[in-house]
Amino acid sequence: MPHNLEQLLREAHRRSLWQITAGYLVASWIVYEVVLSLTEGLGLPLWVPPLAVILSAIGLPIILATALVQRGGPLQARAAAREEVRLEGLESVTDEIGAGESAARAVPAAPERAEPATGAQRLFTWNRAITGGVLAFALLGLASTGFMGMRAACLGPASTLMCSGELAEDAVLLLADFESPAPGSDLGDVVTEALRVDLQSSTKVRLADAARVNDALARMRLDGEAKLTTATARELAAREGYQAVLAGEVARLGGGYVLTAHVLNASDGAELAPFRVTARDSAGLIDAVDELSEKIRARIGESLKSARAGEPLERITTGSMEALRLYTQGVRALAVGEDRSRAVRIFEQAVEEDPEFAMAWRKLGVELGNLGVDPVASNEAYTRAFELSDRLPERERYLAEGSYHARVTFDYDRAIAAYERAIERFEDRTALNNVAILYGQRDQPERAEESGRRAMAGGATTTNYMVVAAALWAQGRDAEAVAVIDSGRAAFPGSGMLGEGRMILASLAREWEAADSVLDVLDRELAGQAEWEIGGRWQAVVLHALRGRGAAALAEIHELGSAMDLSALPAMAAFVRLGPTYVHLAAGDTAAALAVIDEALAERPLESMPPAERPYGLLATAWAQAGRPARARQVLERWRADSVAPPPTPGTRATLDVRIPLAAGDLAAAERALPALERVCTPCALSARGDLALRQGDTGAARAAYAAFDTVRTLRTEDIIGPYMVDLARILHLLGQLAEADGDREAAADYYARFIEQWEEADAPLQPRVEAARRRLQALVGSGG
Repeated sequence: MPHNLEQLLREAHRRSLWQITAGYLVASWIVYEVVLSLTEGLGLPLWVPPLAVILSAIGLPIILATALVQRGGPLQARAAAREEVRLEGLESVTDEIGAGESAARAVPAAPERAEPATGAQRLFTWNRAITGGVLAFALLGLASTGFMGMRAACLGPASTLMCSGELAEDAVLLLADFESPAPGSDLGDVVTEALRVDLQSSTKVRLADAARVNDALARMRLDGEAKLTTATARELAAREGYQAVLAGEVARLGGGYVLTAHVLNASDGAELAPFRVTARDSAGLIDAVDELSEKIRARIGESLKSARAGEPLERITTGSMEALRLYTQGVRALAVGEDRSRAVRIFEQAVEEDPEFAMAWRKLGVELGNLGVDPVASNEAYTRAFELSDRLPERERYLAEGSYHARVTFDYDRAIAAYERAIERFEDRTALNNVAILYGQRDQPERAEESGRRAMAGGATTTNYMVVAAALWAQGRDAEAVAVIDSGRAAFPGSGMLGEGRMILASLAREWEAADSVLDVLDRELAGQAEWEIGGRWQAVVLHALRGRGAAALAEIHELGSAMDLSALPAMAAFVRLGPTYVHLAAGDTAAALAVIDEALAERPLESMPPAERPYGLLATAWAQAGRPARARQVLERWRADSVAPPPTPGTRATLDVRIPLAAGDLAAAERALPALERVCTPCALSARGDLALRQGDTGAARAAYAAFDTVRTLRTEDIIGPYMVDLARILHLLGQLAEADGDREAAADYYARFIEQWEEADAPLQPRVEAARRRLQALVGSGG
């Protein structure tokens, strides 16, 4: 070993350099963690933590040089200083006593004094090193404070666009499509949609509504699917009165990418603020988008703390950029015009591209379920997402688990637990929305409303509006529920779902003219839209059946069957064939209901259908309602033995467990099954309890159950209007008869009047029942004076 190196190592060991280095690194790490916490907690600028690292790095060689020059560390230096003071004291005592022998014996001789300090020792002292470090970090704190003060005072480069007046506080930005790095590349679309999602959670940045943008493009005679270039965006912004345009591009840089964005004044195209971030590769694009979003939000005027808050909703796990691109397109299809059918096709392509893309599987299950067209495929998608959940990050795993247990196993306890964990850890809006629905199923509308409103806080979706409105209705706050739906329709004027919601609320409130009016408007506005053609027409069927307009209901079903290709929609195809059964049952025409079933099965026997397409639920429920319990039980047993078809939902299973024995005259079995039905569908249970009491001869109990059905407010059913379709008119008429029999003329008159109002426009075959009720009403009013 060279002599100089050997000497250096001996010196390092003697002077404790290893201990000093380790201690300094630990102290630096503690300081860095404190700086990080302050940056996140107080919203300090992002340059503060890196600058703290640089200061610590600069300090390390200074500390080591000081340790080499001085003898040991600062503690040893202090000890040496104390020893020097002590020796000086001894010298003074020696001078006073004298140089005699006795004095020499009394006071020990002073050791030999150290040589005078060199220039390096005077320069590199522990006091200077420690004081310098404290001053450096004090200056960092002062610079941070000054920056935040300048930002608050709108001074210098720290000022924001809103603070300086370049953007108004309520300014709306139009997000243009980012340009891709090469022709045919879709990376621009991916970045645009990921950035849109991030910015929609901002407390300051307001993006132009997608539906309104589409309407404006149509007025400009441009295709809504065409690229929204910077030039087009500026023209559209000028037309719609948007103040600024956010445009950008994705460019290649070696093996990585550069994302550039510009906030432009819509009127003259002047650049208000530029932004630039880089990504090492395609896998880092989403992180780069997060950084870009943070910079944009902070520069526009959002606090630095809130600009960095929250988990990006679109940070999803997939190794395929193409799959991510498709997923992004599916999200856009939902946001623009609520085209769920197109979204389903895109999500199917995404999982073909990446079969292990769990969140795309989950989203596919959600949208298939929302359409109600293929429950088998929906369950398979939910199950696939759950099977992949063990390799997912926490947030995605909780969503996959919650969706699976809510829609496949119907284990609502486990579903709620999974969603609540996602909410606690990430304040996840999807989990908030879904747990609100489950709280509704648990008959907890206050908690459903609270969760639903929290989900809306970062930017409401159509589903959020529906969930909150339903929770308000369940609490008896009808006007507030209508106001929520109306505000949603103003935000999403093309939404078929919210249109359905307004019609449902009017039907539940028995505001028949309002419900008819909404139906007429939606038929004109949404004709041809996939979501309306499926969900909307089903609600139209319900409304017509409720009002006794069987012919109109059957026409809607026929229109649904002829307007769409149902070859890929087995559940909807089954409804088109068997849905008329329920229309006839609502009118009390059992013979016609059974004829529909016989005709449908003669055309296509149950055995000839693939197991996944067999309409077990429709058949079993219809046969039970029509008084054919043996046929209903046979179908139910076959359904339970079928390992391919989706199992009965809790509501369907519990309804059949009551209705089949009730139709068979096994009143004891029906009564034993009622508690299970009460737990999942209150209106269904009250209707069945009233029918059971009538069969038992207990008219008082029957009247009480029917009266409760008439006024029930609950979300504990998968379709809050479904049970009313078959039973409401029948029960109102029965309540009139039971109240009249009890001598309660006022109540009887009220029930008859409401029955007449509901069926006032009923088909001709039902009018004799309406006229009979009208005669009873006149007699009661006349006898009451």
